[in-house]
Amino acid sequence: MPNEILSLTVDLIFETTQLIRIRIYDPTNKRYEVPIPVPTVETKANVTDYIVSLNQSPFAIIIIRKSTGTI
Repeated sequence: MPNEILSLTVDLIFETTQLIRIRIYDPTNKRYEVPIPVPTVETKANVTDYIVSLNQSPFAIIIIRKSTGTI
């Protein structure tokens, strides 16, 4: 049985006004990641079309579109 992961790191990268990249990983154990090319953005967004909310317990990431309130 695999060991329980006690701590996670969540990276939120606000790429554009409509795009957020989320990466969740175990910071204590390195693992192989498939080298999939990811488009890079020259200038990160200062203002976005979405709101991001994080809950620690229970863990949740909620992304809401500002214009419609859609989750």
